[in-house]
Amino acid sequence: MLSLCTLYTGLVYLSSTARPGDDYTDYVATRWYRAPELLVGDTQYGAAVDVWAIGCVFAELLSGQPLWPGKSDVDQLYLIIRTLGKLIPRHQYIFHSNEFFHGASIPEPDPDDVVCNQGCGYLIRKLSIKPLLTFSGCSSDPSFPLY
Repeated sequence: MLSLCTLYTGLVYLSSTARPGDDYTDYVATRWYRAPELLVGDTQYGAAVDVWAIGCVFAELLSGQPLWPGKSDVDQLYLIIRTLGKLIPRHQYIFHSNEFFHGASIPEPDPDDVVCNQGCGYLIRKLSIKPLLTFSGCSSDPSFPLY
């Protein structure tokens, strides 16, 4: 069982103080659980980053191994892209504009090195390169275990 008390408290605080379009910190959480928008340095994100983190934790609980154990932010992005495909244009732009990544590039995955395909499972289907998923979107899915 995963307790969402801390997450919920954070979301209540965020929802009571944040407005659409507000800027937030781009450094959140442990790298292995960070959504792509956080890794590239986007400062406009929403609750979908928390759902991403929960998906990563669930995958680790099920397998006993981190889903994407990146050694750096660029390596983390590479592992995600290798599984889920290219970053959305906004995140590509932010990555290339971010001074932190000046001179860096994300290696292109070898097409033969695909980790995931159409038959991946619930967690991979819910982890999306597009930051649209919310907790309510997951909780309305009949295969999402709520207790």
